[in-house]
Amino acid sequence: MNLAFTPLWQTLWQGAPWLPAMETLRLVRHGSWALVCAALVLALCQRLPPLRALHWHRRPWLALAAALWAWVPGVWGLAYWLGLAFQIPSVLATLWAATYLADAFLSPQWQASAFSARAAPRRLWDRLGLALLLVLGWLLLLDTFALLPWSLYRLGFSPVASVVLLLVAVLPGVVGGWTAWRSNRGVLLFLLAILLFMPTRWPTGNVFDAVLDPGLWLFLHALAWRRWRKS
Repeated sequence: MNLAFTPLWQTLWQGAPWLPAMETLRLVRHGSWALVCAALVLALCQRLPPLRALHWHRRPWLALAAALWAWVPGVWGLAYWLGLAFQIPSVLATLWAATYLADAFLSPQWQASAFSARAAPRRLWDRLGLALLLVLGWLLLLDTFALLPWSLYRLGFSPVASVVLLLVAVLPGVVGGWTAWRSNRGVLLFLLAILLFMPTRWPTGNVFDAVLDPGLWLFLHALAWRRWRKS
């Protein structure tokens, strides 16, 4: 009698995906879009000269209105239309938006240059993390058009992919200690996104969707271009 045994590595990489609970997915979608939309409105009010001249960045009710609009259910809600185009924001984008709002309203005097004495290690991990996400986004884009010899996105459903990204997120702390995380908020948020994804599987059960989404990927391109011009 012939028995077919599935290798352990194949089981880990190609096993049935563990998906998020459907009853909480609706709340996650509305909550994520509420934070992201509020952060976008606040960023526009701070960056655009006409809006900044009107001191709209000092009026939190604008960001609050965008957040409340994202919570409206059905076709009248902002999350409905944004979800049709962009699905659900990544966990990393949601955490990034949450910290941006917290800095603006809870600690407005916070400055990114507070750790200027440790600028060299901050730039190193910042650039490595930015490059990693940009390359990952391009690989996923090639995978979308079936231009890779294997399905990269499919691997994101396996627990091994989550462990690999977790090891990547822990690496700065192992090499540089707590300072590497404390002086680089992006690295810390990446680690928190992985830790939040692993028990909840938000937003889609795929770890790549937890650390990257189309909107965040485009923003990272603009961020990389701005930093390259300044260097």
